[in-house]
Amino acid sequence: MATNPNISHKVGLWRDRPVCKPIRSGATSFDLRNVFPSGRQALSISLSEVGLGRSHRVAIPEWSSHCVISAVGRYAMPIPVTEVVLETIKVDAVLIYEQWGWPLSDTAIEQLCDSFKDKIFVRDVVDSPHFSTTSHLFEGFKRVIEIISLSKILGLPGGGLAVVDGQYSSFTAEPDSKTLINFFESKMTSELRLGKLRSFFKESIAAVPSEIVKWVEDNDLFGALESERLSRQENLIKILKTPLADKWPGWMKEAVRQGSGPGIAPVMKGCSPSDMLATRDSLLKLHGIETCVYHFNWTGNPMEPEYEKCLAFPVHGLVHDLESVLNSFKIT
Repeated sequence: MATNPNISHKVGLWRDRPVCKPIRSGATSFDLRNVFPSGRQALSISLSEVGLGRSHRVAIPEWSSHCVISAVGRYAMPIPVTEVVLETIKVDAVLIYEQWGWPLSDTAIEQLCDSFKDKIFVRDVVDSPHFSTTSHLFEGFKRVIEIISLSKILGLPGGGLAVVDGQYSSFTAEPDSKTLINFFESKMTSELRLGKLRSFFKESIAAVPSEIVKWVEDNDLFGALESERLSRQENLIKILKTPLADKWPGWMKEAVRQGSGPGIAPVMKGCSPSDMLATRDSLLKLHGIETCVYHFNWTGNPMEPEYEKCLAFPVHGLVHDLESVLNSFKIT
């Protein structure tokens, strides 16, 4: 199959180019003191700030990424939430990830409140531009931490926010880290070479890169979040009208109708892995859209998960002309 010669830029599974939302003249930009180098650093530091240490156990979902596991493990001890529930294991906190930005189902929220209401609740909303509209649902816990990724939602090369009990947490850069990041930025003239260091920046260097600082100073942060949510909504509504959404459970369809903005749609539920891989290759060659075969929790409930393979399909703001893509999608 020949590659489409009209493709000028591959569309990644996650957004990899920043949302542009210039701040209005006279308006005040978001406070840079509340910006962390990354969501993973925001998570680690927040756990430490609320008093969690190595002796404390944090329940986390199965299939958590290595970034989440290592970020929790930097200060506390992660343990799978399914084992915690089945074996009635005592924990000090629970971390719940809104997978790809899909909000928790109402049933899940009720069960979490019943099981962990006296614990610290960590809401990992790194993919969720709608995070502020649902925060009130999680006020019944001992403490509430919310983690937002400016990288995964807005396509920045890093950046994260931490909200603890409704207030944005502050980040203090380390002098040595600032010196180190300034050195890298002055020496790395190649974008590709600098890109390879960004994962290291996000995890290990306690300073915010200048590219993120400039974006925050020049752009309306919450306006950009809302713009991205609306773009995702537009794409999701189009998918909802096709057979690709026929096997979506009711809670997912309702989440779209209620205005949530997940950046990835799970499709091809129940199809063979070979069909998923063939579709993956076809979408990349014909449309330059990157997809992957991943596990998705179809219950929307980490307390009673049902992980099953799907084709993870991007619906973020860099996905345009979705109608033509859907028309060529092999739906089985």
